[in-house]
Amino acid sequence: MIQNNQKKARKEKAHPLTIAMQLRIAKHKEKYPEMPYTALAELFNVTYDQARQSHKRFLKGRLSRGTKRMPVQSIEKIKNEKSADTIIDSQFHTALASLEQDNQISAIERINALEKISRIKKLLQSVELTEHIKRADSDVIAAIIRRFLPDASNEEIIKIYREEYSKLQMETGNWNT
Repeated sequence: MIQNNQKKARKEKAHPLTIAMQLRIAKHKEKYPEMPYTALAELFNVTYDQARQSHKRFLKGRLSRGTKRMPVQSIEKIKNEKSADTIIDSQFHTALASLEQDNQISAIERINALEKISRIKKLLQSVELTEHIKRADSDVIAAIIRRFLPDASNEEIIKIYREEYSKLQMETGNWNT
């Protein structure tokens, strides 16, 4: 019998496993599914719970390696080096690439992400047109041109706008925007 003064000796807590070790354990369990967790724990010199949890986390997709984080830059440095359209363009391509790489995402999440990415693309096109046309109502001008030429690209819209702008300047003298 244990007296009240003496406490039961507790086992020392197991050290946490690295992601790489958890992946090795889980992949071994996937390769040999009939192997019990006790044998798996002995093979990798870990506890039964660590082997079981590693396999569970692998099955849920929580052991995938994350992407490397980019170094944090100051906001002022980014503002001085990049324009708004280059930042939006970069974010668009990054989002699209990460969506293409992720195979674990469900169809509904993928559709929602694609809708958001397409909104970014439309915003990028709007910013590009505004930069080239240099008018606040550039979206309206682009919509009017696309009404008559539905397949017109941004470059064609800018070209048409500049041609018509030049014609108006010639006809009226010094026509302001």
